Amino acid sequence: MSGAAILFGSTNEGKLLEVRAAAARMGRGVHSLSELVPSRGPFPQVVEGEKNYDGNASKKALQYAKWAGRSCVADDTGLEIDACNGLPGVYTARYGIERLMQELMPGVKHAARFVCCMSYAEPGGRAVRVTAELPGYFSFPRVRATTKGSLPFSTHFYPGGEDESRSLNDLVLNGGYPTHRVRALEGLLRVLS
Repeated sequence: MSGAAILFGSTNEGKLLEVRAAAARMGRGVHSLSELVPSRGPFPQVVEGEKNYDGNASKKALQYAKWAGRSCVADDTGLEIDACNGLPGVYTARYGIERLMQELMPGVKHAARFVCCMSYAEPGGRAVRVTAELPGYFSFPRVRATTKGSLPFSTHFYPGGEDESRSLNDLVLNGGYPTHRVRALEGLLRVLS
């Protein structure tokens, strides 16, 4: 995979921007699934039904690699909060921020971590996985404004060792902070090179 552009198995624009920026710093390009649709047809809809990050990331990477006929990288990411016994974890996307806010005390710093498994797969089945964590805490204000829809979890996550007034979302928007996803991708590319 040395030097080749990466096919990233996601249509999430936020993830794609993050991965493209990280890959560019390592001298690599990134293609999205959507870019291959004109020549390959619709990409498969992969159901993330596994019970761990490795399983979901590996499943996506392999199915997209087979569809594309070339190697693919995919991730599965979750937020683990100690006060919730590690939840929402692998269920983060389906859990929802509002549900989490009902379960936690506002104004309290809850020890937490973002976990990302980045998986590389080839159409023939070869796979490599790297997992990275970003420790910190999860907190939301005592008085919350009414919001429509859900807020991203990164808006209420504060990485450890950083300015505690800046959320992960703020750090990423204002300077390309190396998130859990970036750290996992960088680790994976080091293993593969």
